[in-house]
Amino acid sequence: MTSYNFDIIIEFPADCPESEFESIFDQVADAADQLAGLDADAGANTGARTIDICMTFVGSADESDAIAKALSAARTVLHTAGMHTPGWDRIIRKARLSTPFNLLGDDCDTGQHFALSS
Repeated sequence: MTSYNFDIIIEFPADCPESEFESIFDQVADAADQLAGLDADAGANTGARTIDICMTFVGSADESDAIAKALSAARTVLHTAGMHTPGWDRIIRKARLSTPFNLLGDDCDTGQHFALSS
């Protein structure tokens, strides 16, 4: 059975205060742990202000199906962590065309706005 591994990277502004970034990470890590049926782990690089959500999917029909599941799971994790994902459908379309890709959080205070970076 084929497995697919994804590492979705969320980048925050370099001037995001460390305490706020760590709080955001804690929420994302807790959300990744709580999502039923998801084999995921979250990690953070405080210096770079990035959060990685690593996921593995087994039994997906194909790579496209696995990508859709990974992006859906990432969105659910972000929502569970109290964040919003405006424009997510556009992000998904771009992500399917360019890998690897990073999600850019453009507001440290809320972590609510995401864009795609290749």
